[in-house]
Amino acid sequence: MLRLKENFSPMIFQGGRKAEYADFIAFQEDVLDNPLDLYALLGPAHPSFFVVKYTGCGQEAEEIIFNAANSEIPTVGGEYIEYAYPKLFDSPYLESEYESGVISGRKGDLSIKLDFNE
Repeated sequence: MLRLKENFSPMIFQGGRKAEYADFIAFQEDVLDNPLDLYALLGPAHPSFFVVKYTGCGQEAEEIIFNAANSEIPTVGGEYIEYAYPKLFDSPYLESEYESGVISGRKGDLSIKLDFNE
């Protein structure tokens, strides 16, 4: 369980494949050396208003910008994330139809299909 100190604290979850890392410590080290910037927009008087800029693991990882200060849609690689129905996920790496229970992931020539219905 995570308890955040601020109401609008931004969070980014980084995942990885077990086959790519010797152990969990190696995964943590890879994540912790990624570029991460946190900008407070209005200073200490409004500590909940942040913009996060993050680039994940891997050479093909694209920069993510998440503005928790307003309802601006986050970007991945400079492109706005598409939240339009019928997609639950529709990004360069994850795709899923709303309420399908199936998530497809891809990176380069690699792909995976997760079916949560079975």
